[in-house]
Parts: sequence; C-alpha cells; structure tokens
Amino acid sequence: MTTPTETTSIHVTRGAHGPVVRTRSGVVQARLLPVSGEAATVVLVAQGALLLGGDHVRIEVVVGAGCRLVLREVAATVAYDGRGEASSYDAEVTVADDGALDWRAEPLIVADGADVSRTLTVQLQPSSTLRLRETVVLGRHGERGGSARTRLRVRLAGDPVLVEDLDLTATSGDLDPTPLRALPGIAAGARVVDQVLAFGHPEPAETPGLAVLRLADGGWSARWVGPRTHSSPLREHLVT
Repeated sequence: MTTPTETTSIHVTRGAHGPVVRTRSGVVQARLLPVSGEAATVVLVAQGALLLGGDHVRIEVVVGAGCRLVLREVAATVAYDGRGEASSYDAEVTVADDGALDWRAEPLIVADGADVSRTLTVQLQPSSTLRLRETVVLGRHGERGGSARTRLRVRLAGDPVLVEDLDLTATSGDLDPTPLRALPGIAAGARVVDQVLAFGHPEPAETPGLAVLRLADGGWSARWVGPRTHSSPLREHLVT
C-alpha cells in the first residue's frame, strides 16, 4: 500500500532572545538541539526504515531574515527494493535576506531494485548564505544499485539560476540495456555522485576530478563522481 506524503517542516524566525524554531515531524523527525549563540541546530532522524516502496517524504525548510540554521542527519537514507513501487524524497528550501543555512545531508543509497526520485527546490535572496551537500550512492556493498532520478531547481530573487535533471536509471530500455548512468557526461559508471551547492562561501580549490559550475551572484555548484564516498574531495571542503 502506498503511504501518503509525510511532510517534516522546520521554520526559523528571529525572537527577542535568539532564534525561534518551529518544527513538525513526519516519518522523518526534526529534533532541535540546545541553541547556543546565533545559530539553531536541528537533526533529522528517520523514525523507521526509509525509503520503502511507496514512501513519499517531503522536507520543508524556511530560514527567516537574519537567522542561521545548521541542519544535520544522523544516518544515510537507504532506498530499498520497492518491489515495483517507486519512492520519493523531496526538499523545499527557502532562505530569506541575510539568512544562512548549512545542510550537510548524509548519502542517499539506492539499493538493488529501488526506484527513487529526489527533488530539491531552493529559493534564495541576494544576501542569503547557503551550503548544501547531496550525495547519491548507487548500491550497497556488492550491489550495482537501482534507479534514481534527481531534480535541482535554484532561484535567486525569483529568477532561475540553476535547473538540472540527472537520470541515474538502471537501464535505458529493452533495445539498449546500457545504463544511462554509464554514459559519458552523466556518471560514466561511477557509484557515487557527490555535489555541493553554495552561495556566500569560497569556492573549493582546483582539484582533479572536481567540476565547479559558477552561478549568479557568487554562487557555485561543485560535483565529483567516483567509486567511494570517502574518496570525495568535497569532504575536506566541508570541514570548516
């Protein structure tokens, strides 16, 4: 049976004595850590096995003007064999003027037999600060991995600055069994696609295998593809 979409929301506004955080939890629980300083920290925790066939998870994050939010996840998300049913994990992010969001998402692991889509929609203002990491891993240990499709939409002051669809399906059709993700310019057969989207942060140093796309108003998107997550040079860039 297909489950209804479960929305987890996190809204941060300014209060008289610091940030005010309002959360609502779905199948992913939002846990607020003690606030210290100007930034609020929220941890996302799955309340059960995710993602099963038919699961549809939605995360909504709104960072108000002048607010800072650090968003973390305690574990990777595994998209399991859906036995013919697709699943989805979508996030909608809004960061207001002088707001800042740092979301270092844990990997989405696409197990054999999974059919999952992931959509990220970002709304920013020219003075917004953002650093967001997304990692897709095709297969658990010893697996080739199922199908994944990702969509990224970024708007700055209402204008689109990045529109990207990435098709990591397992096959391209009965007539041509070659996986789309094995083609040059997509993933070239690599298991890991690691990406960081940032505004208001310095670009990573030039590194072999790391592609950096420069966006409007100082934004950038950096991507690395390779065999293992821990080999990604983006890990060192996220230390600070």
